[in-house]
Amino acid sequence: MEFFQLFLPSLAALMALVSLGVFYWVIKGCKESVFIPTFYFIGFSLGTLLLMAVARIFEILTGAALFNHELLQDLLMAYMALFLFGALWQNYETSVCIPPKWLNERD
Repeated sequence: MEFFQLFLPSLAALMALVSLGVFYWVIKGCKESVFIPTFYFIGFSLGTLLLMAVARIFEILTGAALFNHELLQDLLMAYMALFLFGALWQNYETSVCIPPKWLNERD
């Protein structure tokens, strides 16, 4: 059981690091700037996930909690949910603001 207590947070931290690296690469190569806020919101939620995973790994290895208060942990979860909702909302606004290609085509 001790293996999974360390393995799962480590896997979450590794996936968050790889995802942040991919997002950095995507943002640097993005041709349309209208999608950048969506990527930022997703990147912020991944950063929050990375912070939570590192705190859990620290707690397992040392026995001392990095965030002693449950309020801070709840706040991190709320930020992650807020950033994911922001990404969804920004994606909706982007789809509304960009007209479809068939509107610009003329016969």
